[in-house]
Amino acid sequence: MGDAEDIAAYLLYSPQGLCIECLAWKTGITQERVHDAVSSLRRDWRVILVEGNCVRCLRDRAILSLP
Repeated sequence: MGDAEDIAAYLLYSPQGLCIECLAWKTGITQERVHDAVSSLRRDWRVILVEGNCVRCLRDRAILSLP
């Protein structure tokens, strides 16, 4: 599986969304590669980016999710 597929899988199983840092931690992918993969995902999926609390780290930041 590629980076984008790994991230999509975590986002699909975490419908509340996750922040970039937590996606990097969960997937073992660097934050820079997560940013690149999210850009790739945005071309094929409707990625939702909102400000809120990450369900994993509970910090107030940008949260990514898939509908």
